[in-house]
Amino acid sequence: MINQFLEKQRNNRVKLTEEAKNLAIETFNLFKSDKENRVSEENFVNHWSGIQARMSATEYFSCIDTDGDCFFTQDRFLEFWRQSKEQGMSDDEIIVQLEMTRQKELWTGFDVSKSNRARLESNAQDTET
Repeated sequence: MINQFLEKQRNNRVKLTEEAKNLAIETFNLFKSDKENRVSEENFVNHWSGIQARMSATEYFSCIDTDGDCFFTQDRFLEFWRQSKEQGMSDDEIIVQLEMTRQKELWTGFDVSKSNRARLESNAQDTET
């Protein structure tokens, strides 16, 4: 019964368009750093050059890596973008942000509240089970 409830909740969540989802997967694959298909903080941050860009990348990474293990999976990366959409970001904005990431453009101002981080972590765990 609990599994049915969780499945219903997953089906009712905001979803990314196929274009945004595919671009997120392609972007994730740029950073994939180990045999377990995870992205390490080191690989992610080293994508950018310059101190300011790396500081921004570290902040970006910490918004995705909600459990603090210095890695994130493709599911967690997709969940980050799904939550961004749920919080009001459009698919077009997500696509632009993913393109900026791919082109090594500087990101600033990631503002993920503690409640949103907890939700990201909880939803990431739900998708892994």
